[in-house]
Order: sequence, then structure tokens, then C-alpha cells
Amino acid sequence: MGAIERLYATPEASGAPAGRIEMRKGVLLLPLRAPTLPPFTHTNCFIVGGADIVVVDPGSPYDDEQTKLHAFVDALLREGRTLRAVLLTHYHGDHVGGAAAFRARFGTRVFAHAETAKRLDAGVVDDVIPDAHTFALDGAGGFRLRSLFTPGHAPGHFTFNPARDPSCPRPHLPGSDTPSRKASPLSSS
Repeated sequence: MGAIERLYATPEASGAPAGRIEMRKGVLLLPLRAPTLPPFTHTNCFIVGGADIVVVDPGSPYDDEQTKLHAFVDALLREGRTLRAVLLTHYHGDHVGGAAAFRARFGTRVFAHAETAKRLDAGVVDDVIPDAHTFALDGAGGFRLRSLFTPGHAPGHFTFNPARDPSCPRPHLPGSDTPSRKASPLSSS
């Protein structure tokens, strides 16, 4: 079977939702159906790292989509990966709708900007992170994410830059300009 035939043989070619998408080494994308603004129907959830991973924006509040995300992460854990944290880019429901359920299922701490934390129900965000905070994954020399405070789309909006490769486009991931409430178990700065 040639390349074109293989492409058309995928479920996605006939309109099925996309599954695991590897954007680049260490950056997985899982589109989740979420209550976003039309004409869009899905919000992107990123899983970033290697042996250590963080989940960015587990956004869907829908049970079937949360089950899909949980199964996706369970598969990564069976591969021997370690789930370190959940990062929220901003407070909009299509990005944070599944955060509480994800934390309840995996016991993972949730990190966000102070402005995001104060707009969500009490207890959704465990730790506030500052602008230019670095999340170190996979130990020395491993994958790093650096938060960048990017207000505009929403107060307290973050993006995260994969610090290992400064030329990489920034995925839509969190940062802050306020001090952390607690020391981050992922902090290297």
C-alpha cells in the first residue's frame, strides 16, 4: 500500500475525530470535544514531556471526552511515564472544564496563573505559578517548559515555551507574574 492509500485508510480521512497526534518529539496533542465558540467543536489538550509528562488544558467537561483523555493518559502511564502536573492556560471553560475530574482521577496537582485561579471554583487550582517559571521534566538535561504571561485573550493567560528548543512555536500553555503559593515540585528556577 502506497503513502496516499495509507493516508486515506485512516479513520480520520473519513471524518472520524483525530486521536493521538505527535506535534513533535515530546509534544502530543489530543483534541477534545468542548463547549467552545462556533464554528469550533474541539479544544486541544497537550501532553508534554518524555518520561515525565504534564497535561495542559484538560478542557472538556463532557464525561465521554474525559474518559477518552483518562484512557490516553493511562496508556502513557503503562508505557512507564510519570504524570507530574496539570497546567491551565486560562480560565475559559473549554480549557479548564475537565481539570477537577482529571485531578480527582489521577491525584495530580493543578497549576495556573493567579488570575485564572481566582476565576475558578475554590480548590480547582492547587498552585499559582509566576511568569518565567520553568517546569523541569525528565531530570537533568530533560524537557523544560517555561511559562510566559500573555494577557489579552483572557486575564491570567499563559503560554508555555518548550525551553529545550527555543525555536519551537509556543504551544498554548500557562505562566504568571505572581509568586507561587507553594513550592513547585517541578520547579528548577
